[in-house]
Amino acid sequence: MLPAILFILSLIFVWIVKKILWKGLDIPGPKGTPIFGNAFQLDQNAPFVQFLLWSRQYGSVFKIQLFNEEVVVLNDYDVIKEALLEKSGDFAGRPSSWRMKFITPGGHEDIIWRDLGPDLKKLKKIAHSGLKQFGDGMDRITSLASDEIQDCITRFRSNNGVPFDPRELVGQCIINIMIGLVLGENVNKDSVDFKLMCYMLDTMDRCGAAGMGKELDMFPWLRFFGNSSYKILKEYNEIRERLLSSWIQRSEYKLSMHTEEARSVTETLLQHYKLGNITRNEMHGVLIDILLGGIVTTESTLKAFLLILINKPEVQKNIQREIDDCIGDDRLPTFKDRHNMPYTEAAILEILRYSTTSTLSIPHKALCDTSVGGYKIPRGTVLWMNIWGMHHDEKYFDDPYEFKVERFLDKNGNLILAHDRKSFLPFGVGKRECLGEAMAKVRMFLFVTGLLQKLEIVPEDINNPPDPDPAKFVCAITNQPGPFNIVVKDRRN
Repeated sequence: MLPAILFILSLIFVWIVKKILWKGLDIPGPKGTPIFGNAFQLDQNAPFVQFLLWSRQYGSVFKIQLFNEEVVVLNDYDVIKEALLEKSGDFAGRPSSWRMKFITPGGHEDIIWRDLGPDLKKLKKIAHSGLKQFGDGMDRITSLASDEIQDCITRFRSNNGVPFDPRELVGQCIINIMIGLVLGENVNKDSVDFKLMCYMLDTMDRCGAAGMGKELDMFPWLRFFGNSSYKILKEYNEIRERLLSSWIQRSEYKLSMHTEEARSVTETLLQHYKLGNITRNEMHGVLIDILLGGIVTTESTLKAFLLILINKPEVQKNIQREIDDCIGDDRLPTFKDRHNMPYTEAAILEILRYSTTSTLSIPHKALCDTSVGGYKIPRGTVLWMNIWGMHHDEKYFDDPYEFKVERFLDKNGNLILAHDRKSFLPFGVGKRECLGEAMAKVRMFLFVTGLLQKLEIVPEDINNPPDPDPAKFVCAITNQPGPFNIVVKDRRN
């Protein structure tokens, strides 16, 4: 009872102080209520849909108030591109969040939650060297992914024509690809390592940026009164340290056994740590960024793609036709095959647009007094990029809530080049663009082609397939489908 009373009194106190001393942003936006602002006007499961509706009334740039904080929301391609590309340095900061500071090693010593600066540039360069997303490194990622995808196909087949929910198996596949890349080992799905990684992902879904624990960002003192979110986050930190310490110890032993180039991300980071290029917290922070960033969006996108495939059998058949023509059945797909498979590539781009699993991206912060869309943005202002709104903008996409592969193909059936794709930024752009874009594209292409090379995927009830509308997905750290069942059959070429 006492924490609730203190929480309410704190809200009232902060509101009164801000009412007296704070002028607020000179930007239009929906009128809220005293103390709470617009917090209770938002659909907590799909705020991005509400933002798109508000943008039609208040414009592509508007503000909302969430308790004691004003947030600027950018909703279309022109203003998002202005902020992320044309003024990338101005908006390359990250807002302060008590939860994120608490679960990030050293408070901010990672890539995702650190403001732009020399330290961030250094970390990104080191992380790229560990990922090795180009040349021989891409072959390594392909090999890891192919092995896990074939295991996933075997597990799909083991259901012997009985309907099953594929989400857990897809998640396990992507998790193990990332563990293999980061640790340099194949990990058994019954192992402690794998189970701890799954627990960490579940915790981020429950208590991450879009989950429980928002109250801790505003009033961290609630943790002293038995706050349940705090207990979960504290356990997350303990498990993270236990897992990463074990991986680093194993990587140190492997490094001592060979003198050639590092064979995993952890070994690369460990070498830089020993040279004094990074701190222990930075090493742990980068490992978590790569793991979580490499898992959550890819697995959510692939789950959404399975929903589309059982709702759009013609899309599945067209992809399989390309697979048969370009790859056949005698070998596994490789990433190089994409050059001869424009329809498959376009289908993957369309699911990235249609599902937009990272609906609001990671929040940005203005690092200086600047402007966007003609509005002044003071230093320290928090901005949300409504990527969902941009990807469903009728100015650029006819019938934006329909899945149409042809959006990304020209009249000759060739893939539209990247610089000609307007209002489409699934991996961000500018100084805060996604670190693992190349790696994500490899895994998605190999998963889709590997699966459809061997299997036909159909809904449990052909006459009543599950609704694929991403606006009805479950919004956690990413936007992802709820339960649904599929049936798999071996293909007959």
